[in-house]
Amino acid sequence: MSEKKKILIVDDEEDFATLSAVRIEEAGYEVYTESDGEKVLDRVRQIRPDLVVLDIMLLGVDGLTVLKKIKKEMKDLPVIVVTGKAIMMSEVFTMEGAAGFFKKPADLKALVKRIQELIGNGH
Repeated sequence: MSEKKKILIVDDEEDFATLSAVRIEEAGYEVYTESDGEKVLDRVRQIRPDLVVLDIMLLGVDGLTVLKKIKKEMKDLPVIVVTGKAIMMSEVFTMEGAAGFFKKPADLKALVKRIQELIGNGH
């Protein structure tokens, strides 16, 4: 049996992180969460996720800075940005290498579908 693909959800809104984690786990993925922007890069190195779901507003450091750090170190790691901020930010994040952009409250079915498009099914 193949190992489950890993998703790291980075969001300081506990409700969104928990609900997203449940939906993504139901789709067959192994899910981890992190709320502190300062700790994301260490968590990425530790977990070695197949994909990151990243909020813009985080504790410690903003999501754009986190995205730049992730892409500098692991340019092929897909990152989907989810935020309650203006959708016009999507262009900035896309230029920085985001593989998707969802405005909160995010359509979790669409989020899972985008994850599947990027990395395949959970197994």
